[in-house]
Amino acid sequence: MANDNQSQNDKPKTKPPPRRATKDLKESLLKDGWFLWSVFWRIGLAVVFVAGTIIGIIGYSVKDFIKDSEDRIKKEIDTTEISLSNRVVASSVQISNLVLKTFESSNVTVIVQNVAAERANNILETQVAPAVARFTNEIAVFSQRIEGQQGKIDDLNASLLKAHETESNLVTLIDAANTALKQLRENSEFISTVVSADHDDRKALNKLKEWMQQPSSPFRDAAISVFLGIQTELYKPQTAWHALPWSDIAPMTNQATWGMEQINLAWRNLPSLLSFEYPEFVWGHTNITKEQKLSFLRNAYLNDTCNSIRTANKAAQIIAAELNVKYNPPMKFEPLEKAWKAFVATNRLFAASTNTTTNTIYELFLASDTNRVQVIRDWNDTKLFSFKTDFVPKDGSLNSLFFHSESNFIGPIDKDEIRRFKNVCWATFGAMSTNTVLKVELKYEKDTSIPPIQSMEVTTNSIVFDRTNTFTIPPP
Repeated sequence: MANDNQSQNDKPKTKPPPRRATKDLKESLLKDGWFLWSVFWRIGLAVVFVAGTIIGIIGYSVKDFIKDSEDRIKKEIDTTEISLSNRVVASSVQISNLVLKTFESSNVTVIVQNVAAERANNILETQVAPAVARFTNEIAVFSQRIEGQQGKIDDLNASLLKAHETESNLVTLIDAANTALKQLRENSEFISTVVSADHDDRKALNKLKEWMQQPSSPFRDAAISVFLGIQTELYKPQTAWHALPWSDIAPMTNQATWGMEQINLAWRNLPSLLSFEYPEFVWGHTNITKEQKLSFLRNAYLNDTCNSIRTANKAAQIIAAELNVKYNPPMKFEPLEKAWKAFVATNRLFAASTNTTTNTIYELFLASDTNRVQVIRDWNDTKLFSFKTDFVPKDGSLNSLFFHSESNFIGPIDKDEIRRFKNVCWATFGAMSTNTVLKVELKYEKDTSIPPIQSMEVTTNSIVFDRTNTFTIPPP
């Protein structure tokens, strides 16, 4: 028993429970994360308050002594202030050291960690955990929806793929249909053209000639075959399908007295079915010149305003016979063109007279002769030409005639329209297309006393002869 008591006495004594002030201090420190600053400022304020109170008491206690001995009181006050200051500083240092030592203790650290963990757990349980649970549930629901929608998306993708395949097939079918439709239209156009050409349609025949001249055309061979068939038919004797109804064409008029203007007008208004006999009528007409007749017939086979293959062929046959040209095969006009241009270049517009003297000069000018004819102004269909004669005409002796192939017109140039200086004349002509043939013939008495011009210069607003003689002309 003695030993037991001895051993019990030898046991280390347990530490007494911390004082209430320390416990309260720890709890206060744990409750506030900024406890160090709080304690420091509180202690500082307490020290200042205590120091102030002591100084005030001392001040009031020695008030009576100050009157007796200021030097002694001041000395004592200084000493007291220094002593109190040192005590305050020492107290502050001790308190700070105490606080630091307290927080260096492992027990305080553990307490702080435990309290922090407890508060963190409370926050997690009361605030974070419910939110996480809700979010988890929402994710689960959303995942289920996504899984449900995925099937729909897969079905939609399959449908879209099938739709794309169907669309691709439709595009292919549409392209094929468009190609077939285009071919059908082209075939229909070709068939329609063939039928029209076989029924005397001149425009349809010209279309066949276009296909014949296109090596890449799918209708080239067929067009050649049809064209040759039509040419073969034209070798056969041709007769009018209908007689010319003169009473309807020109009522109350005598067609035998028509001039070129009336002939052209009736031709432009003549139906195709009635046009076959008209070339014969013009060729036998006595009120126009041979050159006008040939020009009319040439325009008929070149342009054929009546749109008749048979009528064009008839006009070509008449010219071929008159100019002694081989016209074979039908509707090939190159030999006729060459013979006609040669005729125009040499045929006189003025009728030959037996009363002319040696001083009478006849000169022919073709607009295509650039050695003697110059285009001074070109306003598209209207042109200003100059004509240089071999001699200087006598004043008042100049006469003119011109031939215009498009209108088959032969007539004089108005004296107001033609001007002259020495051996150069100039005048304006209209309706000058690319294929128009213009011929001018001048008849005059030559004047050997006046020398011809030496130079001619065309400026913006004038013609200058021999550098000194200027004549105004319209601007370009």
